[in-house]
Amino acid sequence: TTRVGHGPFPTELQNEMQTLEDYVEEYIGPEVSLDRKGHSSGPYTVKKGDKIRVGEMLQELGHEYGTTTGRRRRCGWLDIALVKYSALVNGFDSINITKLDVLTGLKTIRIAISYRNKQMTEVRLPRGYFPSHLEDLKEVVCEYETMEGWSEDISQCTRWEDLPTNAKKYVMRIQELLDIPVSWVGVGPERESMLRVNVPSRIGSPLPGSPFVPPLR
Repeated sequence: TTRVGHGPFPTELQNEMQTLEDYVEEYIGPEVSLDRKGHSSGPYTVKKGDKIRVGEMLQELGHEYGTTTGRRRRCGWLDIALVKYSALVNGFDSINITKLDVLTGLKTIRIAISYRNKQMTEVRLPRGYFPSHLEDLKEVVCEYETMEGWSEDISQCTRWEDLPTNAKKYVMRIQELLDIPVSWVGVGPERESMLRVNVPSRIGSPLPGSPFVPPLR
């Protein structure tokens, strides 16, 4: 998830100035080195075994800079509550996931599956809940689910079937949590890097722990 400008961002890991504490994880992917013109720390380089700041990695490997301003975008873990709300407002019947390749190398990947009240973290807010006011959004903390990452370079994959098992599990888990089919995933910047997801969805099946809601008559 990314955001430009000010305002609450529940899953934020790193800000525009790269001054947040960030989430540290082991990098298990191929070595990467990117030039960062004018950056005080020089090129951005990661190699297997490094302890990396995940938010910074998403910014740099994902090229999360404003096209016009050149400012870094704020980056964080995927926020399921936010995406579900967007789908509700816009009437999505399927979604595409882009920049899956940017997650390559993270030993584990987190997904924010629901919100909790910051003042009473033992209380999980209803699944799909999204605050109606920004001030209320400031008062939530995220409940996370952790999944295993993958080490393989997926940027050259040309079919869904070519993706590593853990990458496919991540995509399918997003589909399950959103209850919306994932139609395409992107593994690079080119048009040919969009892969059709050839997996029948089980949309409408209740998630584990979800209350039974009888169909309307």
